[in-house]
Amino acid sequence: MTIELLGIKINDLKKKDILDKISNFMEDNLKSHYIVTPNPEMVMRAYYDYHFQFILRSADLAIPDGVGLLWAAKFLSLKSGRSILRSPGIVWQMIYTELSLIFYPSYCRKIVPDRIAGTDLIDDISGLAEKKNQSIFFLGADPGIAKKASEKLKIKYVNLNITGFLSVPATKKSESYIINQINKSGADIVFVAFGAPKQEKWIASNINKCSSVKLMIGVGGAFDFISDKIKRSPTIMRKIGIEWLYRLFKEPWRFKRIYTAVIRFPLMTLRYKIRVSPEFRKNVIGIIFKRKGGIRVLVFNRAGSMNHWQFVQGGVEDNENEETAVLREIKEEINLSSNKLLFYKKSDKINKYIWPLGEQFRYNKVGQAQSILLFEFMGQDSDIKTNKDVFSDFKWIDPEELNQVLHPVRRRTGNIIKDELANAK
Repeated sequence: MTIELLGIKINDLKKKDILDKISNFMEDNLKSHYIVTPNPEMVMRAYYDYHFQFILRSADLAIPDGVGLLWAAKFLSLKSGRSILRSPGIVWQMIYTELSLIFYPSYCRKIVPDRIAGTDLIDDISGLAEKKNQSIFFLGADPGIAKKASEKLKIKYVNLNITGFLSVPATKKSESYIINQINKSGADIVFVAFGAPKQEKWIASNINKCSSVKLMIGVGGAFDFISDKIKRSPTIMRKIGIEWLYRLFKEPWRFKRIYTAVIRFPLMTLRYKIRVSPEFRKNVIGIIFKRKGGIRVLVFNRAGSMNHWQFVQGGVEDNENEETAVLREIKEEINLSSNKLLFYKKSDKINKYIWPLGEQFRYNKVGQAQSILLFEFMGQDSDIKTNKDVFSDFKWIDPEELNQVLHPVRRRTGNIIKDELANAK
């Protein structure tokens, strides 16, 4: 089970169920899986970074690493009503749920029951790997730390098969070398310690290039703890959610990151609950296709982006129906008159998606619900004149190429369009 939480998805599972899912991933020979471990800092980063948010939402498993997410899940689940006292009531909910972290911890675990720190997750997965005779590759962290962490785990899990460790920065230059080393090792599992969001982006881009890998997981600074480079906080501090205080005392240079997690994140969560409606903004997408020479679909590259291909889309105003709205957007964005288009059909499927937090605050809604209208193109390419503030280029592609060409966040729409055009020939 998953829940929506501040623009990302979180698995609301107990630790035993999480480990059962991971065990199943390790036995899957058909698909590679990746796991993310969101914490308040990562949620705040996803506020600004749509690509990062998309990667977090697309993970096979999202395990909360941070008591702040358990608190936020409980706080946002509380009903707040619509009276004049709504805002003061929400502030009071924030205060008593935060106090419950210390005095009644089980209260904040009623929505998301468990958090698992990256260090503990590595330990649990290593135990499973030993039992299943699967191999592990350690990637990232400072020079020598990955090796030392692997040696520490080898002491605890004597029969653990560690096929490699590599401490190199995650750059475009090093990418092919890293992938080659992982493939040479034949590893089943890769722990990636580049730090968020770099490690998640690296995994999403490269997991399918690693032929033997069944499971990848971003582990942040966990190698530092396992190798004893950094001492973990006392257990009691971790249980009541004040591990940050220990880290601040030991590593004062982390103040900015701790401030983000402990101050900015709760305040942003409070603002979110007061301002953002759970409703979806009404939106419409215009799909233009032609039949001559085989079905081709018109896609556009977003202005200012190297490779962000998408369709014409926009909001529906109060005085518009969906067809009027999409034709207006087509006119504004590609200067194409409606007399060059023949309405084909409206899809029965609605494409719903969650916005990054910044967009949610902008529109006071959680995301968009997009209706999809298809039009056959009856003109010439010279009739298409893109608004350069919106799109830099356009091209016609085969529907089968949509998932290779479209930006990852648009690919769900691409699948719908392929289905809709399957009988258009």
